[in-house]
Amino acid sequence: MEVDASMIFKIPIPKEQFDDEVLWHYDKKGEYSVKSGYQLALRMKFPDAPSGSESRSHYWSALWASNNLLPSSKNLWKRKVLQVPTCQRCRKSIESISHTLLECKATKSIWLQSPFKVPSFKDHSHDIFSILQRMANELRKADLELMVALCWAVWFSRNKFIFKGKKIATNILAAKAESVFDAF
Repeated sequence: MEVDASMIFKIPIPKEQFDDEVLWHYDKKGEYSVKSGYQLALRMKFPDAPSGSESRSHYWSALWASNNLLPSSKNLWKRKVLQVPTCQRCRKSIESISHTLLECKATKSIWLQSPFKVPSFKDHSHDIFSILQRMANELRKADLELMVALCWAVWFSRNKFIFKGKKIATNILAAKAESVFDAF
């Protein structure tokens, strides 16, 4: 704390009085956005990674590694936090990440309002991130960003239902995902 204090005392005081202003120096306009925060996080996590589509595999690898970090019922059951791994929305299946983001009845209605075709799960040997990566390889960057925003909207909806008992209309969720996407 003494180091911090000495650094603060070294900041010169301006001769004229100015109003304080919040600036985000990681953005050209000085404004914080989810996109600029995300890009900063990626640069911090992968400082040597080149920018552009050739570095996509690094990001997908990191996303795949986070598969067991999301607190799905299945993951919480494995960690002995929950007694059963059942999906609390449909109550018909085990709530894995792929079930939550793509397979659940509550989820499919959100995807049906999007420009994407929900992948079939005839081959359950693939995990969600393999499926999303396969889809991503076929999509333009803008479509990929919208797809990620839709996954976020699905997870948001799941959490609202589980923790607050609130159901959000799927058309509102689809619009929320598009508005998050438009922020990019």
